[in-house]
Amino acid sequence: MIKPPPPPPPRRGRFQFSIFTLLMVMTVVAALSPFLPFVGQFAVPILLLFLLVVPSVGLGAFAVYCRGHRQTFFLGATAASVGILLFYASAVRGAELAAGAVIVMLQLVMCAASGYLAVLVRRFVERSGWDQRDGDDS
Repeated sequence: MIKPPPPPPPRRGRFQFSIFTLLMVMTVVAALSPFLPFVGQFAVPILLLFLLVVPSVGLGAFAVYCRGHRQTFFLGATAASVGILLFYASAVRGAELAAGAVIVMLQLVMCAASGYLAVLVRRFVERSGWDQRDGDDS
């Protein structure tokens, strides 16, 4: 008689870590903590710039590869994202975390609003017939 295979080992939950992983993370944090005041002066502006550039690139890629109303939305969101990025590059030079957080939230709101406005304008143009050529009867 053939024996059934043994049951698989129980899986850990999504947010459960082993003690070894926790010990390694704490060791790295403890080893790097004396250097945090020196790194923070340079890391905050770079992190904020990263948080502003990556969505611009992602939205631009979506604008290139999507079609229809989604492409219109992502084109509008890309324009707003690049505008906020240029504003950050010209107006905000300090390493203030609060100002950077406000800029990132402003980017999120402006991208959503500009994308939605672009879709509304496209629908208006399509329903008005402005996208048709003069001699086109369809």
